[in-house]
Amino acid sequence: FNYDEMIKNEKHKNNVKHKRVIVVDFCFPKELMETIAKTASNFIWIDHHYTSKQQHPELWAKVEGLRSLDQAACVLTWKHFYQSEVPKVILLLGDYDIWKFEYGDETRFFHEMAHLSIDSPTHELWKGLFDNEFVEDMVEKGAILYLAKQQRCKWSAEGGVEGTINGYKALFVNSNHDISDLGNYICGLGYEVGVIYRKVKDKICVSLRSVDVDVAK
Repeated sequence: FNYDEMIKNEKHKNNVKHKRVIVVDFCFPKELMETIAKTASNFIWIDHHYTSKQQHPELWAKVEGLRSLDQAACVLTWKHFYQSEVPKVILLLGDYDIWKFEYGDETRFFHEMAHLSIDSPTHELWKGLFDNEFVEDMVEKGAILYLAKQQRCKWSAEGGVEGTINGYKALFVNSNHDISDLGNYICGLGYEVGVIYRKVKDKICVSLRSVDVDVAK
């Protein structure tokens, strides 16, 4: 489940009975994380978020699993459970997740095709993703989709409103798609922070993106 479901699902705070608990790519609130560490005979935590390290410094250092600020959770998960060479598909997914782009356009193009095609963990497309030739074909097809995304980002940014946030020059854009790429595009226009907001059911969700400013703070 995701963060919202975790916050809403109160039973998890008082019903930690599982002997083996695996937490990947996020963390529970401090009290629950500490309870799991004490009660579970096997607690594995895999994470790469700076905020998680700040919230749980002791657990970050001692709990079983892999944690690193420099690698994506999918890469860390593969390394922990398989302890073998990381497949290209995992490297590309991880490269996009932490926004490093060590594989350049390969990462960008693959993500476009994967995002369009794979809509569930049981999708049959997963069967071919560990074949490098299959991945290369997805990269080739994704190049066209990436060009289309850049055009969408341009159109979205043109409808934005200039302002400041915490003293930083920002562009505020209403959009429910292309969040990270749009934020990056905004920074490419000379703004220090890209602020993307949208209404999701009964909430207003805001995403901050920047190249030079630590927006997590």
